[in-house]
Amino acid sequence: MLQANPWSCDCRMNWFLSWTLAHPAQWILPDGSELLSPSSTLDGRLRASGFVLLLQNVQLSDAGIYYCVARAGRDVDVLPLHLAVEESSVPHLGEQVGPPVTGTVGEPVSLPCRMSGSPEPYLSWILPNGNVVRRGTAVPGGLTIETNGSLYLPNPSLRDGGHYRCTAVNHYGRDALSVQLILNSQHIPALRTSFPRGPQSAAGRSTRIRPSSHWLFS
Repeated sequence: MLQANPWSCDCRMNWFLSWTLAHPAQWILPDGSELLSPSSTLDGRLRASGFVLLLQNVQLSDAGIYYCVARAGRDVDVLPLHLAVEESSVPHLGEQVGPPVTGTVGEPVSLPCRMSGSPEPYLSWILPNGNVVRRGTAVPGGLTIETNGSLYLPNPSLRDGGHYRCTAVNHYGRDALSVQLILNSQHIPALRTSFPRGPQSAAGRSTRIRPSSHWLFS
């Protein structure tokens, strides 16, 4: 719903549609390349239609400033749009996925991630809530990265379950591995109530047992 919209969005807007088709928008991408509407990039991920730019399978490299350029005769109007891309712990298409790890709420658990490279890659973990854990940084819950790259959770709760993503970066490339953590509730043993076999005396009171006799007649 458009708030404080001065336009009447009905058939009377046909002139605006005609003007839009006659004056296609031009998009300038963060890398400096241009995309004229209607068209798409060679890989098909970015598609311009009218004054709308559609991005599919968004990547970190897509972050930046996009310029929408509209021309009408000698008049030119430019609208800058800033796109911020956040990391996600959900595995990307075609990315490595490790076997799921099962743990118990309240008991320590480690998620494995062993990566090597030259020079040594910089390793970090992306949590299900989007936070990033790096070596030497303190995060709530005491999560730490061990020397072998594993992520250590000392006291996990149910909300810690989900996908975790380990990423390794150096000058020559980037690699990632996603691991799903499945947490089970702690098993509470059934309450066992034992009753005394014989009479028990209470302090300050006397206990009397009336003998009972059973007779058998033949």
